[in-house]
Amino acid sequence: AEIVRFRNLDQDGGSILGWLRANQPTYAALIHRPAENHAAFQLAFLELACRVDDDPFPELSWGYFPAGDAPSLQAQLDRLEAAEAKIETRLLRATRFRSGAPATGLRTDSLAWATRLPLRTFELKEGDLDSLRKNVSVIEESDFLLLEGPGSPEGLRGLPREELEKLRLDSSIVFSGADYTGVTGASFDSA
Repeated sequence: AEIVRFRNLDQDGGSILGWLRANQPTYAALIHRPAENHAAFQLAFLELACRVDDDPFPELSWGYFPAGDAPSLQAQLDRLEAAEAKIETRLLRATRFRSGAPATGLRTDSLAWATRLPLRTFELKEGDLDSLRKNVSVIEESDFLLLEGPGSPEGLRGLPREELEKLRLDSSIVFSGADYTGVTGASFDSA
């Protein structure tokens, strides 16, 4: 993987955008200190990713590795590699968590494009917090967790920010597929 170093998006945005346009990556990992992972940074990177070409949409998918120091980053990468290695010995625990669904339910689908890996889907009807509390292990014991649902400054529809913050996701790799900003507790207007 190629590494591009930058100090901040305001100063280095032009060179980052030039690199993105020249290399057209499909995926990117942004490594930074936890304090730098705030709504303004995430919105600035989203805006940058949307300027790679002429359409208004991002041209790549990205995730964050917030790490205070090199050992913390190494621990995250070790967990990621260990989770990937588990594919050989057991079924990977990947979970799609959809809040604000029409009904609450739990099912397992098979991903045909990923060697038939199982994908658990936990759908949570708006206001059904009892089901969330009963099934919290489905979410917290995921190796990979994809959050889906309409986002807002208050959290995700059907999942208030206070409930989202209670989840113990320290051993999961979490991707936010929430629309709006994908950043709970923030909006475009507040950044």
